Amino acid sequence: MSGRNPLKPLNGLDFEKEDICEVIFSHKKTVKACRLFLDWLKNNGNESSRAQVSSFARELASGHVSESFTYKRSNFYRTVLKKLMALGFISLQPRFDAEKRSGTRYVYAPIRQSIPKRPPLGERSFWTLAWEVAKQWNKEFEG
Repeated sequence: MSGRNPLKPLNGLDFEKEDICEVIFSHKKTVKACRLFLDWLKNNGNESSRAQVSSFARELASGHVSESFTYKRSNFYRTVLKKLMALGFISLQPRFDAEKRSGTRYVYAPIRQSIPKRPPLGERSFWTLAWEVAKQWNKEFEG
């Protein structure tokens, strides 16, 4: 492991860019893997099972998701999915499943960030940056 942090530092965030993946991640391959995952998740109705995400990660690693682009499965889980979950943008959520014996299955789903309509007052601070990132995330999954 290289020890490099795939997240951008707070003062390196560029909110003029429209892509939330470019705001969060700094490496081009990670940005593209994140974008492909978010597009895939939206096409799946904004939720997918663990098996579906595993299948996506395998296809991403083999280059079947996007022509001439591969991203290791372990890097996808460790860098993209884990960071999105750690930041509170995606979570494993329970869903009722009548066919399953336990009645519950878990799906990865984006979390809508509850933020006020106006940004926090004052100069550029952590809270202002967090508000901007959450606003862009919500815009990504509006409908």
